[in-house]
Amino acid sequence: MRQVEVDMNRAAQIKSIAEDSRLSINGRVEAILSVREEVDADTDEYYKLGCTVFETIRALLLGDNYEECRRDDLLMCDCLLAEAYWHTSRSWLIAPLAQELYAMLAGSLTTDPGKLSIYSQVLGRVCYCLRGTGHPRLMMKLLAIRLGYEKALPEPDPENLEDIAGDLYRLALLTDCNTWLGTVEADVVAILGAEKMKAIEKAPQMGHLKADPVEYTEQWENIIDKVEAEVGEELAGEPVCMGFCFKYWSVKERVLHKYGIDWRSPMLMNPGVTFD
Repeated sequence: MRQVEVDMNRAAQIKSIAEDSRLSINGRVEAILSVREEVDADTDEYYKLGCTVFETIRALLLGDNYEECRRDDLLMCDCLLAEAYWHTSRSWLIAPLAQELYAMLAGSLTTDPGKLSIYSQVLGRVCYCLRGTGHPRLMMKLLAIRLGYEKALPEPDPENLEDIAGDLYRLALLTDCNTWLGTVEADVVAILGAEKMKAIEKAPQMGHLKADPVEYTEQWENIIDKVEAEVGEELAGEPVCMGFCFKYWSVKERVLHKYGIDWRSPMLMNPGVTFD
């Protein structure tokens, strides 16, 4: 009960700061961020508060006085909010932020090494949060942009380039969608080479576990956030402990069926693997 009161007090404090018109936008943002600094980093409380902090900052940045010069602040805010949602298991809220990032960065050109590095890092962090959320086409869009930023750096990191190109090629194979790979295909081929491309073609799955192919369809991508939100609401009071994955998969399978999708869980797709 004590922690709930503390959380409510912090939320009220953040709301009060956001509404304080005596402070500039920058002043309010800095004051809101200072509230989060009172919490130990990398804790459940830290990321839960992060959702409130960055939702509030995002609303401030997108307010009536939004200026294009604040775009980079919004990019970083979206990234940090996506990470907070990821850590608090609210995957269905990540894709809209990723779409906003794409809209801001698509066609955005810069030769500033600092900005190139920041944009690439932001895209990489958001793509990490998108993994497993059921948005392969959205990931490909972001990866194609990120590849361009990484290539434009004064000293591109070969490992980063290979990771980005590899993920983009895997997703293109899994989705049977060449729309975004096609825009950078020559670069992907040059980075990976024939041997690595053949290896990916033999085992294109993302990670070590196999997923039901339906997870790479447009039908899945169009409804998965609604499904995850419903599953999250139904399991909101359940303790996340050993065996939780089976309950989660069972509820998810039932909700997906309501949307006309027959889905095989990771347990069914990987019979030789033990889950707990």
